[in-house]
Amino acid sequence: MNKGVKFITYTAALLSMLIVAQFFSKPLGQLVTGALVNFILISACLVVNVEAGLVVAIVSPFLASMLGIGPKLIELVAAIAVGNSVLVLTYYIIFRWIKRNSVSYPMAIAYGAILKFAALYFGVVKFLLPFLNVGEAAMKAYGATFGITQLFTAFLGGIIAWIIVPTVKRAVKF
Repeated sequence: MNKGVKFITYTAALLSMLIVAQFFSKPLGQLVTGALVNFILISACLVVNVEAGLVVAIVSPFLASMLGIGPKLIELVAAIAVGNSVLVLTYYIIFRWIKRNSVSYPMAIAYGAILKFAALYFGVVKFLLPFLNVGEAAMKAYGATFGITQLFTAFLGGIIAWIIVPTVKRAVKF
């Protein structure tokens, strides 16, 4: 199969899986949904390539918002896309420039989780929310959503990827 066709097919499949995972896991809470989302973002990057990871990272928050399973404020949707992209790029950089060995996954999990958390916490809670007129209750809710929970969900998504991605990579040749 043509590499371009493979890229489009795999990226579309991963994007679809992410949206379906968000839809069905939403009742289970942010920890489960976030871990699944981060796992799929990491999988897109490591199984297909960084471009697929970035497409899924950027497009998925906008689709989720349009489907009613993400925030309605476009500024928050854009911030999520940035946070997702930070996670994908962190994995790409670590796996591209650091030899794949026993420390690659733990290093990517730690740095990816910390950097995504930092991007979302400082980008949304400390920078964006003070400029938006969302009210005190919404400020608290968004503060919880874009706070330390992001660190845990990125960490859990990385652990799931560490377990599953090597097997998928052996089965799927991109």
